[in-house]
Amino acid sequence: MHTWEPDPTVPAERLPLFGDLTSAARRAEGRQLALAIALVVVAAVLVAGGTTAVAEAVLLGYLFVGSAVLRGLAVVRYRRVKPLLGKAFEQAEVRDVVAGREVGVQLADGRWVRFRASRYAAEVLARRRHLWLLRDGDRAAVLAADAGLVPARVRDERPGGSREVVPAQPTTTPDAEPLRALRKRRDWIEAAAVAGLSALYVVAWLTFSQGDRLFSPLTVVLAAITVLSTALAVVVCLRPSRAAEWTELELVAEPTIAFTLGRLNIEGCAVGPDGTAVAFRVPRASLAAALDIAATGKLWITGSRAGLPGHVWTGTVRFQDPVGPRPDHDHA
Repeated sequence: MHTWEPDPTVPAERLPLFGDLTSAARRAEGRQLALAIALVVVAAVLVAGGTTAVAEAVLLGYLFVGSAVLRGLAVVRYRRVKPLLGKAFEQAEVRDVVAGREVGVQLADGRWVRFRASRYAAEVLARRRHLWLLRDGDRAAVLAADAGLVPARVRDERPGGSREVVPAQPTTTPDAEPLRALRKRRDWIEAAAVAGLSALYVVAWLTFSQGDRLFSPLTVVLAAITVLSTALAVVVCLRPSRAAEWTELELVAEPTIAFTLGRLNIEGCAVGPDGTAVAFRVPRASLAAALDIAATGKLWITGSRAGLPGHVWTGTVRFQDPVGPRPDHDHA
C-alpha cells in the first residue's frame, strides 16, 4: 500500500505539508506550554494566598504542573529536531534492529542510530529494512512508524540491555494482532492516566477539613468525572475487537489539516462504496495519519476506526450527515 515518503532532494522544512505540519506542531506545543505555566502560577497564587478553595487549587496545581512537564518535554524534542530540518531526508539501509530502553538501528557503516520509540516501530523497521532520517554528524532525527519525527543519536555501540527485534507481520486487516496490540496499549495508557488523575483528586480532597469535604460543588463534580472516566477507560480496554475488514473511501478534495488546542485534526469529504459523499473528521490524529491520508487521497475505515492497510497508525473517525451523491464529472 502506497504511503507518504519524503523527497530526498528537498530540505525537510520545505517539504509540502510535512514542513508546515512540523512548524505548526512546534508553535502549538509552545503555546500550550506557556498556557500551562501561566495556570501553574495562578494555582500557586491561590494556594499561597490562603483561599478557602485550597483543595481545588492544589488539584489544579497538580494537573497544570503535569501538563507543563509533558508540554516541556515535547518542546525540548522539537528543539532538538529543529536544527536538522534544513537538511534533506536520506534513506538508510538497516542491517540490524534491537530494542530495550531505546531502539537501536544499525546502519550499513556499522554505527547505531539510537532513539526512543515503541517496540512496534522497531518491528516495522526490521521488516522494511530501511529508514528515513535527518543527520548532522552524531545528531539525527528518525521517522518512526507511530511517533512521527523523533530525535536520535548516532553512536558506535548498540543500546545496552537491548535484544534483537523480530520483524513485524503485515497489518493487512484491521484486526491484525499488531494493530490490536497497539490499540490496547494506548487504551491502557489512557486508563492509567485517568487513574492518576483520580489519585490526584483524592489528595486534593483530603486537604479539605472534615466538615467541608462533602459540600463543595466542585468536589462532587470532580468525583463524578473521575469515577465515570476511570470506569469508561477500563471498559474500553476490555472490549473485544470486532473489526474484520477495511472499507475504502475516496476523498473528494484535499483534506483540511489543522492544529486545535495542540491536537492535529483532519477534516474532509469522502465518497463511500454506494457513491454517497460524507463529511468526516479524524480528531487527535498522528502526523503519520495526516501524511498518509493526504498522500493516498483515500481513507480506510472499520466501524469508528480509521487506518491504512499494512501500516501502523489508528485513530477515531467521526462522520457527519451525508452531503449528497458523488458528482458525475463525466457529464459536468
